[in-house]
This record gives sequence, structure tokens and C-alpha cells, in this order.
Amino acid sequence: AGPGGFGGGTPATPPQPPKGFGSGGGGDFGGAPGGGGGAPGGDAGGQMSVEDIENRIRRCRDNLAQLGEMLKMDRSDDLCPMVDILVNEAREEKDHMQQAGDACITHERFDLLEQLTTLASSFEDLQRRAAAWKSGSGGGGGGGGAV
Repeated sequence: AGPGGFGGGTPATPPQPPKGFGSGGGGDFGGAPGGGGGAPGGDAGGQMSVEDIENRIRRCRDNLAQLGEMLKMDRSDDLCPMVDILVNEAREEKDHMQQAGDACITHERFDLLEQLTTLASSFEDLQRRAAAWKSGSGGGGGGGGAV
């Protein structure tokens, strides 16, 4: 579940990619518009296959899980650069998901689109937690949301 209104019924208009995955580039997540190359593994037509989308989701989920584990540790100046690296890696994966969101709609795989939405929400949460952890005002030893 998560944001995006993926309940039952047939929508009057086709669903749109989740916030941050639209054609506006970095969206709400602070990524650089047009940054990084194309997604690896896409077919020659530029459209991602369902397998490519599932692999992208898996990589993003792994990056977010790694970041979440790091944020459970007590804050340390030595760990701050690693947290920055993990946030940037997760952001890059998330930014590449714009193409995945468009492909989900094309392939009518709204279940995968919902997973992308959940990952976007998880990224926003972890990005906030990372900022708080680095500033010393939060994080360390705590649980956190599911990834």
C-alpha cells in the first residue's frame, strides 16, 4: 500500500507515474534533471522490459535497506561520508525509476507502479532520517519504516 490511490475500480484517465517519477527530471527528491545515463538492460527501443523494472526495483530496495541499516548505528563523524554515499546511490537508483514508471504504465503493470511509489516514499523518509542522523538530532539505534 502507500500513496498514489491504487485502490479498486477503473480510473477515468490512465494512472500517472508517482510523484517524483514524472517527466520533470529530479522531481521532489532533489536529483539532478537529466543526470546519469540511461538505465542498463533496457531494450533497443528505449523501453524497459518488466524484468528490467523488477531488477531496478530490487536494486533500489537493496540500496534503501543498506542506508536504513547504516542509520540504525550511532552517529559518527567517520560514518557521515558513507551515509552521503548511500543517500546518493539510492537517489541515483530512484532517479532512474522515471523510465520504469513510464514502462509500468505501458506494460499495464500497476502492481510494479505501486512498488515504485512505495520506494519513492521510503527514499523520502530515509533521506530525512539521514539528514537528522548527520545533524545529530535523530537516528541511531532506532527501528524505522519497512523498505
